[in-house]
Amino acid sequence: MVISFDASRLARNNRDWYQLLELCGVFGTLIADSEWIYDPNVLTDRLLLGLSGMMSEAEVHQIKKRAKAARRAAKR
Repeated sequence: MVISFDASRLARNNRDWYQLLELCGVFGTLIADSEWIYDPNVLTDRLLLGLSGMMSEAEVHQIKKRAKAARRAAKR
């Protein structure tokens, strides 16, 4: 079992995330976070993990965008 506070934070991007899901599915490894225990071989769990990964990637993109804007504003 892979245990994390927030499962979607286990990877830096969607590619890594789906690779982790594939490996867990092949080896029958469960993924647990503070909310649930997911089985990557169960369709609904896989969908939830996929959505979680997409939201996490979007969040990282927004953080980078804000940091870039803050650096530009600091240079002025």
